[in-house]
Amino acid sequence: MTRLGRLLAISLIATTALTGTIAAVSGSASAADTYVVRSGDSLGVIAARLDVALDDLLRLNNLTVRSVIHPGQRLLVPGTGGSSGGGSTGGGSRAGTTYVVKAGDSLGRIAQRHGVTLTALLQANNLRATSLIVPGQQLTIPGTGTGGGSTGGGSTGGGSTAGGSTGGGSRAGTTYVVKAGDSLGRIAQRHGVTLTALLQANNLRATSLILPGQQLTIPGTGTGGGSTGGGSTGGGSRPGSTYVVKAGDSLGRIAQRHGVTLAALLQANNLRATSLIVPGQQLTIPGTGTGGGSTGGGSTGGGTSGGGTGAATTYVVRSGDFFARIAANHGVTLAALLAANQMTANSLIVPGQVLRIPARGTTPPPTTRPPTTTTRPPTTTTRPPTTAPASGGGPRYTVRPGDSLGLIASQHGIELRSLLAANGMSSSSLIVAGQVINLPAGAKLNPIDRVLNYAIAQVGKPWRFFTRGPDYFDCSGLTTAAFAQIGVGLIHQSAHQAQQGRAVDFRTQPLRAGDLIFQDTDGDGIINHVGIALSPTTWVQARSIRQAVSIGPIPSLNNIVAVRRIL
Repeated sequence: MTRLGRLLAISLIATTALTGTIAAVSGSASAADTYVVRSGDSLGVIAARLDVALDDLLRLNNLTVRSVIHPGQRLLVPGTGGSSGGGSTGGGSRAGTTYVVKAGDSLGRIAQRHGVTLTALLQANNLRATSLIVPGQQLTIPGTGTGGGSTGGGSTGGGSTAGGSTGGGSRAGTTYVVKAGDSLGRIAQRHGVTLTALLQANNLRATSLILPGQQLTIPGTGTGGGSTGGGSTGGGSRPGSTYVVKAGDSLGRIAQRHGVTLAALLQANNLRATSLIVPGQQLTIPGTGTGGGSTGGGSTGGGTSGGGTGAATTYVVRSGDFFARIAANHGVTLAALLAANQMTANSLIVPGQVLRIPARGTTPPPTTRPPTTTTRPPTTTTRPPTTAPASGGGPRYTVRPGDSLGLIASQHGIELRSLLAANGMSSSSLIVAGQVINLPAGAKLNPIDRVLNYAIAQVGKPWRFFTRGPDYFDCSGLTTAAFAQIGVGLIHQSAHQAQQGRAVDFRTQPLRAGDLIFQDTDGDGIINHVGIALSPTTWVQARSIRQAVSIGPIPSLNNIVAVRRIL
């Protein structure tokens, strides 16, 4: 072969090799692509972002889940085949559609629900996996093609069909690829199996960590219809029935929904009122008879049982109830209701609890307190006088946790002796949080005083979703109503309030009275709770349906997401 022939042959071989290399790196979806590790990446996050199984990613790169990766490192990515990334059975979202974020949403769940990859969703909205989304925000859902799409729910490693049970429970031997935002309880609930069965099938514990891309075995549930979510469909549960706990359930609500008392439900499951229940957990519903009627007189809706109005009856507590309302609705005095149930006005009641309603006209038994010859000092009471001070009176101030008479006088630029005289007190008088005292004439309340006075005055009022007084409050409703006292308009939603005012670096700066403190109680990246600081260590909040407006210690810094200062 001549020298020119050899050169041509070498050039042809080099060109062929180069073409093969390019095809291997950027060719069809069945070949392995490469991914450059970014700062903050982990193997689980990369698998979820690329919509591939974690096991496949590890195997292709000869890694383990404990392997250390660093920014700039190149990883081989297994091909995803012809699947469009887990499209839904209905053909996926059309190109150019939008989605309005709801409470409880996360980017991973939204991507999963619309059958698109998390990466595609993030790119379409110029977001990162750590970006914060808030209810009401609009997101663009990228197109997933016009065909029917794959009915699988993940990578070609074998996701479960449509990511959930289709009515008869999961088929025996199916697998499920964990997605961002998943938990063991939610996966069990979605596939119609118990949490215990899922844990046993995968040799896991309830506290085990799962990662996006990880494959789980879904145990078989038979060919029957299985539980459809656990709700009772008739007029009361049949003897020996079971209920699968759903997200958001509480023991009180489950008891109320099935027309049984909370005590009976707790006893049937060997639980306490403070026991923790998790989605996917199975509870035994005690028998209530076949007539759908009440057990022991409590109606399934929470009304009064029994006939006439003159006899003693029972009542099943409903969501939003409180002692005064129950007493008024049944025409009895609050004192008689409390005495009949051996409770005080501060006792906690929960939905599903059964209360005894005394007969009308009954009076509570006399108390066993000793006669009035107590050792209390005669006139040095700690409560403010009921009459206005002789000087003409000034504004009224509600005592906060940590306050002292000297501190109150100093903060309002008045003399301590004037404050004491305005309230008939001495320097040794005791004041307590929530007590209302008079400021002397000429003193003025600052705006934060007025905000906190209002908030503290609501302590004890029940929680109700999306209310802001005067009888009910949710968390952001309380803050909205309190700041409205000084003409400041807050949006009635905690996630939006977290964008108002100015941010406070709460890890390095002390909190001030009036600061708004925000939490993400679900751990899904969305702010869903807010309260008002009364001092650097205490706050007032409307927590939940099981807790009225209350004052308590501020959560630890690890449980606070943000702090905003409105004034």
